[in-house]
Amino acid sequence: MGDWTLRELRKLPKPVQALAVRALAQRYGVALYHRHVEAILTGIERGRAAEFRLPQNLVARIGGGLLLVEERKPVPPGPWPLTLPGETVIPELGWRIKAEKVPRPEDLRGESPNVVYVSSKKLQPPLYIRPAKREDVFIPFGAKREKKVWEFLAREGFPRWERERWPLLLDGRGVVWVVGLRLSGEYSVDEGEKEVWRLEAHRL
Repeated sequence: MGDWTLRELRKLPKPVQALAVRALAQRYGVALYHRHVEAILTGIERGRAAEFRLPQNLVARIGGGLLLVEERKPVPPGPWPLTLPGETVIPELGWRIKAEKVPRPEDLRGESPNVVYVSSKKLQPPLYIRPAKREDVFIPFGAKREKKVWEFLAREGFPRWERERWPLLLDGRGVVWVVGLRLSGEYSVDEGEKEVWRLEAHRL
């Protein structure tokens, strides 16, 4: 089978868990050493986010209730310009973002976490998308103090390998949107604005 959930794996005897782990690596033609299998089994038992480097550029990752084995790929640096208005597809990060100018809605909360309404007066083009960096900061909507994006993502439960690939939307001033999670309060819609930008993001 493909990737395993930790719940499924924990139901199996340890020898069968080991066979399942080896089978995931065998999909890439890689035979694991005993020490690699034992480290992964310990990670399954603990259930915390973890990453294990394997032979031939493979990596095993535990996170989000899953065990994944995949090829290790470098983080694409970007940036990618946002089409405004229009749709921007970023295969390297696995996201697409649609931007359109719309009349200001009565409810600015968005239909889902993947939708935000942004002030058309506050944006400073050009807009672009790139992965989060450790030094990035923003003021989350509803908060009063500046926070590091990296720490915000960690508190949201994202392991390191997801944080380093998480898309940010930025303009000439800074972080506009931690995509799919939180708008920066510095770009919230003001009273009296008649038209706003509606941004919608989805995984590919």
